[in-house]
Amino acid sequence: MKKVSILILLAIVLVPLTRLQSLQSEPVLNRYLVPVADADRMPEISDLFEVHHKTALGYEVIVPEAKADAFEKLSPHGVLLERDIDARTRDLTRDGLRGYHTLATVESDLKQLEKDYFDLVRLETYGKSQEGRPLYALRIEGRALAMKKEVMITSAAHGDELITVEVTVDLINRLLKDYGSDARMAEILEKTVIYYIPVVNPDGYYRRTRYANGVDPNREYPYPTQPNRDPNACIKAVMAFADSHNLAASLDYHSALGTFMYPWSYTSNPPPAADLPKFRDVSRRMAATNGYQAGQIPQVVYIAKGGSADYYYWKNKTFALAVEIGGTNNPPASQIKAMADENAEALWIFLEAV
Repeated sequence: MKKVSILILLAIVLVPLTRLQSLQSEPVLNRYLVPVADADRMPEISDLFEVHHKTALGYEVIVPEAKADAFEKLSPHGVLLERDIDARTRDLTRDGLRGYHTLATVESDLKQLEKDYFDLVRLETYGKSQEGRPLYALRIEGRALAMKKEVMITSAAHGDELITVEVTVDLINRLLKDYGSDARMAEILEKTVIYYIPVVNPDGYYRRTRYANGVDPNREYPYPTQPNRDPNACIKAVMAFADSHNLAASLDYHSALGTFMYPWSYTSNPPPAADLPKFRDVSRRMAATNGYQAGQIPQVVYIAKGGSADYYYWKNKTFALAVEIGGTNNPPASQIKAMADENAEALWIFLEAV
């Protein structure tokens, strides 16, 4: 009995300790400007760090604090713009992030949708995160017994991009709510099976931190010149999920640049000529609905090796786009509906183009 009691006590103590160690392992992420004076070093910088976006003054780059010396050698004129970018979201968390989902309420909402639309929706678990959190996908399709194309919609690969979850949850709810009364929504679901994954990176989302267990999840995917990469558990699981389905298209939501982007991202070379017209046409039509930019990822941001769109396009032959919702990662909750409105028509265009 004493041995059993000791084991139970150790389990109680070690589980929180594991969570604490994982939290402590998250790097402090700083935001830098690489000015025009150092632009010739951008190929090397982009190999090592996340290029977040370009501005008139240069490129904004996310740098783990432990690697600041390496960055500063590559960009001697670099300017520190913000230390510890995750502090913004942690401050919001202390205020309760009223109006925003938590990981628990995302899960409860998915289960509620399965109950409310039992004939259209099925909730699936496709794996666990590195810290053991379940990975959920909502399978949605209309009632028609017809051949349907499969589409995957994902958000919150970066755990600090909270608005992506709010917008996608809102739009999925609209699609289901209007299925029985809106001919356009009905036609979309009669022709499409949607796999909706609201939180790709639950460990980061739970803590409101950008990375997943110390790594940038949207630089972890294999791509044509690096096919044997070994990504974080949450990315490995979503890759396996995609690989197990016959996906025709994928749409990965990020924030907060205001862009619709297509592959390739690992190189400035364009996709094959057979695919380029559709990428250009659909992304431009989507952008025309809300004033976002549209283009190939290196044209809009910079070369980004290991992104989701490249993997799904390369490995699964999907019509793969990445969305950067405009504004900020965590706007006031009062703006969530407006952000969903801003992105609704673009999503319908994407689904109709599959």
